[in-house]
Amino acid sequence: HKLMFYIKIWEIMVMLVGAFGFITENLTVLLITLFIMGLQSTFFGPVKYSVLPELLEQDELVQGNALVGMGTFLSILIGTILGGVLIAIPEIGKTYISISVIAFAIVGTIFSMKIRPLAATAKELKIKWGLFKPTIDILKITTKSKPVFLSVLGISWFWFLGAALLSMFPGYVKNIVGGNEHVVTLFLALFSIGVAIGNILCERLSRERLELGLVPIGSFGMSLFIFDLFLIGEPLRLTQEVVTFTSFFQTPIHYRMMIDLLGISIFSGFFTVPLYTFVQQKSVEGERSRVIAGLNILNALFMVLTAVLLTIFYQIGLTMPQIFGIWSLLNL
Repeated sequence: HKLMFYIKIWEIMVMLVGAFGFITENLTVLLITLFIMGLQSTFFGPVKYSVLPELLEQDELVQGNALVGMGTFLSILIGTILGGVLIAIPEIGKTYISISVIAFAIVGTIFSMKIRPLAATAKELKIKWGLFKPTIDILKITTKSKPVFLSVLGISWFWFLGAALLSMFPGYVKNIVGGNEHVVTLFLALFSIGVAIGNILCERLSRERLELGLVPIGSFGMSLFIFDLFLIGEPLRLTQEVVTFTSFFQTPIHYRMMIDLLGISIFSGFFTVPLYTFVQQKSVEGERSRVIAGLNILNALFMVLTAVLLTIFYQIGLTMPQIFGIWSLLNL
């Protein structure tokens, strides 16, 4: 509980630096802020997920993970939209952004103060300085239990696929749909809302217990809807004008695209919530944070692999629908 508070205090400091970057329009400061926020998230992630089994009863853990997943994606959605709206306000947009990021950091810190005190579960643990040996040690702990490690790989695969899809949406909207930035926001909104719905449905279907049977259903559902984006292909545009938020809803094929987006994201909730819950339940209490840290390391590696594969696919001339077809088959 102390770590969560201190990491949130760190966030306020970083946001003050970020606000300075926005006000002075200093790109270097903003890039440094982005890097440090990534680092701050690396500290916060393992604590956030490993604390849930200590704060919740066993029959509440699925619901807890569902709410965390829903909150995460809805926050990403709200932050993306709010950030875009505020920064676009002439002259004072950067001031509003600066105030907002500091305010959100303060609100998060206040909430972190409300977490009830928890004792350390591995007091004898020594902090090791360095990059490589501690990383290898963490990955060894992560692979100690085969069922836990397989679940970790499943979650990392989700982030591989999620990073691929989210990075493709802006290009897909621009080049295939012919839409503007508002249509891109609509795609991101549908994806985020779908994940939130999927998390809550997963919790309802699990009936307060861990239900691993939902994982293959989630995986199959994701593949099905991604494959339909391949089947849609590159539909002929009726006009060469840019498709706006309003005109997007005037073309029937666009409704099929929206259904696919919702389907992918809803079924991803079925896929991830049971796996996160399983990792938390089956990890040794004194090693849980390090297992989740290992999960985060593998997530990052898988997301880098996504970027490499996408670069190769684009270089050899594959179209976006063809790449969706490959993702669908790989996911199966």
